[in-house]
Formats: sequence, structure tokens, C-alpha cells
Amino acid sequence: MKNKMVYFLALLSSIMFICNSAFSTNYNDLYSIDTTAKEYKILKIERVKKAYIIKVCNEKDSTWYAVVSLKGKAKKCSKIKVGKSYKMSLTPYFNEDMFPDHAICFRVIIGGITIPVKSEGWAGNVYTTPNLKGLYYISL
Repeated sequence: MKNKMVYFLALLSSIMFICNSAFSTNYNDLYSIDTTAKEYKILKIERVKKAYIIKVCNEKDSTWYAVVSLKGKAKKCSKIKVGKSYKMSLTPYFNEDMFPDHAICFRVIIGGITIPVKSEGWAGNVYTTPNLKGLYYISL
């Protein structure tokens, strides 16, 4: 009985490997990351430790993103507000979509500070932008 189980698991593993190799797709080739500045509407601002997690939405294609910004102030810049739209260039923190730690949160480290970002699903990414310093908008 034990030998049959080992054989079955080996067979199943081989089938999964073949299927994965035959049907796998490199999503980075399909969806190249577009970091050009676009209009994003601020949906929610969450304060965590020494950073902010800002949920933004690109209303043209109905996609939302979690943007991390370290706390700070920018002189002569205005503070962002929920419900308003701003032109920003988003850069993914991870090279590809990741599975968060125990499906709870992503661990993002910026400037030596670890920022926990709650997951909204099983896989995803977190973004940064040069257009924000804390909650202050910097136009580039």
C-alpha cells in the first residue's frame, strides 16, 4: 500500500510539472509594467507605523493599487485628499506579483523600515511613487 502511494504521488508530481511547463506563462512578458504617470483617485489612506498605505484607483481601467509612502513633509506641496485625483507614476515594489506572508500581509522594507501591507487577495503587489512624500503630493 505504501509503495502504491509513493508511486501515485510521484506520478501526480510529474503530471503537474509537465502541465505547468506546457501551460505556464511569463506574465512579465504579457503585461509589461507601465510606469508612465496616470491619474489615480485616492480611495483610502491608512496610517501604519512610520508610513502610509494609500489605496488608489485608475478610473479608466478600474484597477486599484496599494501605494506605500514613508511619513514626511514636503515644503510648498499640498496634502493629498481622499476622493481627489492626482497624476502619479507607480512603480511596483516586487518584480512580480507575490503571495503575501501567510495570505495576511506583504512585508515591504523602505529605508530600513519594515511596513506591513494588508493583503486584499491571495496574490498581488505593492507600489511606490516619487510623487508622494508622506501625504504630500510632488508633481514631477
